[in-house]
Amino acid sequence: MKKKKVLSLLMTAILTMSLAACGGKEPDAGSSGQSAAGNPDSSQAEGSQESPGGPLTPYDETVTLEVALMINSDLNYQEGDDITNNPWIRGYKEKLNIEVVPAFTAEWDDYFTNINLAIVDKNLPDVCMVQTTQLQQLIEADMLYDLSELYETYASDTIKSYMAMEPESFDSGKSDGKLYGIAQLGVGPIAQINPVWIRKDWKDALGLEDPKTMEDLIAIEKAFQQEYGSTGIAADQTLTTLKILAPAWGAYPDIWIQEPGGQIGYGSIQPEMKTALGEWAKWYQEGLINNQFATANTEKLNEDAVNGKLGIFPFKNWLGWTAGTDMISNLGREAYLEAYAVPQATSEKVLYPLNCDNYTYTVVSKNCKNPEAALKCINFFAYMENEAAEDGISQDEILSYFNVEHAAQIMRVQDPDLDRSTFQATAAAIAANDESMLETRKQQQAYADIVNFTNDGSPTAVGGYMLWGPEKSAYSVADPIITAGDVIKNKVWAVTPDVINKAGSTLDDILTEGFTKIIMGEESLDYFDTLVEDWRTAGGDEATQAVNDMYGNQ
Repeated sequence: MKKKKVLSLLMTAILTMSLAACGGKEPDAGSSGQSAAGNPDSSQAEGSQESPGGPLTPYDETVTLEVALMINSDLNYQEGDDITNNPWIRGYKEKLNIEVVPAFTAEWDDYFTNINLAIVDKNLPDVCMVQTTQLQQLIEADMLYDLSELYETYASDTIKSYMAMEPESFDSGKSDGKLYGIAQLGVGPIAQINPVWIRKDWKDALGLEDPKTMEDLIAIEKAFQQEYGSTGIAADQTLTTLKILAPAWGAYPDIWIQEPGGQIGYGSIQPEMKTALGEWAKWYQEGLINNQFATANTEKLNEDAVNGKLGIFPFKNWLGWTAGTDMISNLGREAYLEAYAVPQATSEKVLYPLNCDNYTYTVVSKNCKNPEAALKCINFFAYMENEAAEDGISQDEILSYFNVEHAAQIMRVQDPDLDRSTFQATAAAIAANDESMLETRKQQQAYADIVNFTNDGSPTAVGGYMLWGPEKSAYSVADPIITAGDVIKNKVWAVTPDVINKAGSTLDDILTEGFTKIIMGEESLDYFDTLVEDWRTAGGDEATQAVNDMYGNQ
């Protein structure tokens, strides 16, 4: 791939998903004149009679794709534009001679409902985005085009490099060795490392050391309670914040892990989880957890943080864009949260759980006349993101595309190393005080947020600062964890067995309700053993068997 050049674009909106360099722009193997109907399976749709060329070669004659488009109400279109008429729609036509027409338009929930109806009616648009369960249904219904050969011919080198970084996610779009769904991927494992957020001004004023052990963290909370009236370590009815701390005891709730005997088991029912619950129950009795946590939700936790009632908040990396902004506005320039790794509770190293970083796929109908056109559109997104400027496309034109980036989400693949490479490049530029080192618009936005918050304490920049900052930010904590490989992958990667899908939230609800009773002292710690048996009887054993049947030999 060619070296990416600097795009001097300052974005006014925070863009959380983008792609890196695109290769294979010139006609390659696809320029030999072969038809898009190169798939030998006669049941596939007939291809275009003209040569579709290479990954980004425009068609001589206009090709039409009927695409199910997703509405995003947060997008600020230019006057006269909308989901059916915007820079991406126009770009497909002007650059590739592909005319995208809407099969339907809908927001997130309604979109996938419409896909379900299309599956029932056996009338799928040429191209659409589907979730994992829908992909399996479409494969079983024989409604999808086998993209295996087309992918090898028309996917750009960059798209292929992304899939090489996430082979398990890429393979999850296959069935019997055939490729039916193009995994859209996430922005990388760095985004899944959940830190422990601690309020900076409180910690600094009390001269407290950074926490290395769980005892240190508890000492900080006790100091916050005595001096500032903190209501306790953030916890809500989902137990999400407490589960973020669970790896300190070697517990990995909500994911499937390899048990010592070799079988795959559910992390929430392992003995280490019982140990963690025992500690949390002690915390509750000592008032280190808010006594109203069983009825609180994330919104309530954010309110408590903004109102100066929380000093320790284990949470996702994007906390700066929810509670962070209002904390600065309401409580002052230094009243923001700094990120720390989960402290150790035992002598064992803390590992961080990773789930499949892909939940949606681009699929092509078996009846599509030009299935390779969808791959060209996917390539085009990557090209516009990073290499368009090299070919003389103006910065203003590129910016017009990425101001409405999500309008292209049906036909795009994300760079799975995007956020990590952005953090590293931005940190280097900050250290050198050299903005010219920045190579992408996302790096420039991260740099701008860090500088704006550092210099002016801007509330609108604190989210970016808490995510991208060179130290005590979410990614400054996560980057060395990824480097060290201190992670544990969910054994159920992408495809979930039907028995679990049919159970819905029932099995997890049993555990959450029981865990809450143990924490609050309504049941003894030994109730954990009874709870595990209840979970197994309610379908947990069947789920465990299904997981081992599907993933046990991997």
